[in-house]
Amino acid sequence: MFVGFLHRKPCFPFPEILIDRTLYTPERLASIAATAGQEGSIFSADDRLGLLQDAMALAKAGFGQLSSVLTLIELWHNEQDSMLSLPSSLGLA
Repeated sequence: MFVGFLHRKPCFPFPEILIDRTLYTPERLASIAATAGQEGSIFSADDRLGLLQDAMALAKAGFGQLSSVLTLIELWHNEQDSMLSLPSSLGLA
């Protein structure tokens, strides 16, 4: 399911700003996260961060489940990339 949040167009000459989030089923998200967390995965750190931020934003908005966010944390608990430091990524730091 695709969930898009469109912010009002400010005033000229600023473009419209569109932030989209992708809502996966919990099973699909866990599968993607497991693949993304593997050594040599095609998913970059930016991709993994995007998955985490999407899951968190959708859970906060009531579209997703908090358990999906916790699944990502569990699967990536040994993450070495400082950009994906889980407390700071989730806004808990």
